[in-house]
Amino acid sequence: MWRWPENANCLEQPSLRLQRRLLLQFGCAALPLLLTGNRSAFADEEFPVTIDHAFGQTTLARRPERIVTLGWGGEDAVIALGSVPVGMTGYPFWERRIADWNRTQLDGREPFLMNSQLDYERIAVLAPDLILSVFSGVDDLAYRRLSRIAPVVTYRNKPWTTDWREQAILSGKVLGKSGQAQELIRAAEADVERMAADFPMIKGKTFALVSHFPRQNGFDVYLDGDKRVALFQQLGMTLPASVTALGQAQGRRYSRSIGLEQIDMLDCDMLIGWFSAGLENALAAQPILRTLPVIRRNALVALDTPAKIWSVLAPTIQSIPHGFTALVPELAAAAIRSGE
Repeated sequence: MWRWPENANCLEQPSLRLQRRLLLQFGCAALPLLLTGNRSAFADEEFPVTIDHAFGQTTLARRPERIVTLGWGGEDAVIALGSVPVGMTGYPFWERRIADWNRTQLDGREPFLMNSQLDYERIAVLAPDLILSVFSGVDDLAYRRLSRIAPVVTYRNKPWTTDWREQAILSGKVLGKSGQAQELIRAAEADVERMAADFPMIKGKTFALVSHFPRQNGFDVYLDGDKRVALFQQLGMTLPASVTALGQAQGRRYSRSIGLEQIDMLDCDMLIGWFSAGLENALAAQPILRTLPVIRRNALVALDTPAKIWSVLAPTIQSIPHGFTALVPELAAAAIRSGE
């Protein structure tokens, strides 16, 4: 479980001045143009609608009003499109287990918050008229059990591979709001494009995206083709050949573990990492990590706030503008230090 690092700023203190300077240099344009949306501008689609997904087709006779979202980040697009799930996943990253950007849009309603394990009885008690499980690991058995409770819409291809655009598209389709969903996608894409333009020093920089857990003798390295990696590539960053050689993301394989004896392959311009027990704890437990040139250059960007962690690990139309707004200036500061 993630917790706040005990001394999160230890390695990054010099970057704070750089981040402030960069934000001042590029001005207010460095803040996201969050789409508040004029919902009346989009005509709602007529029902019934039929949605194709990995387990067949699901037909909805009318717009669902009691939605349960499963998996990671599935609630974001639903809430952005004006609906509040009756049940959704709760996350340990926030004190009240709901992302800040969603908390402000609940209109006083309190969805039931579920854990990562499927609780069929609880879902049935919620009496949903739709179960939306797009970025998830629902398998055939779980799908059949859930279908006895309510219509189910899942991912279209393979578990845990749906990107943030597809999440929004499927959410828009089940709610009859595809036009509004497309507009939200365009707004998030425009945010990414603008941040890349505002911080040109990150273009062409090599990076590795990693996670590290307590007592892990190495890193999990995210692979080329994974949707998390793709966001940084959209900013103009590139993977070094050593990371590309680890393989292509496919199916349930989106990362690969490497041992401490292999960490030399992480010699890139900047390292982007989530340290589940905190950066300082990881460095104290594995002092060899300090020998990495990218860490010696202080070009490590730690995902150390809920918004940054979630926008990278589970990007959505809502988490990207919130998390990357804080993250991209840190990437720019690290890019400058990498060339010093």
